[in-house]
Amino acid sequence: MDIQTCTKYTEFLTNECNKKLQDGKITSEELIELSNEIKRFKEKVKESDIPTDLKNKISEIDFEYSSKKEARKEKIIFVAILTFGIGAYLYNYRQYSKRKNAVLELKSKISPLPTFIKMNY
Repeated sequence: MDIQTCTKYTEFLTNECNKKLQDGKITSEELIELSNEIKRFKEKVKESDIPTDLKNKISEIDFEYSSKKEARKEKIIFVAILTFGIGAYLYNYRQYSKRKNAVLELKSKISPLPTFIKMNY
């Protein structure tokens, strides 16, 4: 991977975050896919011959999301049904808020990278 490809990849990741935020519906599957994309990017950067300070900056991006957090969902929804749906609504809203905050945090880490790369390399 060269500098130009790295710039394009970071722009792509930023655009993906923007798309997910504009959709208004962020699913856990989308976050898992985004997490896998970040891992692939970091692996490609690690194997590349780009400058080490840029490698270090990219390696600082932490975005881990797994489906284990969503595994309890069925039990909680069953309990929520017993509470006439209020619990289900609150649970789903809370989960959506967490997913949205995760994407916002990732975007804040990735969005300055293309500019940083263009200005310094």
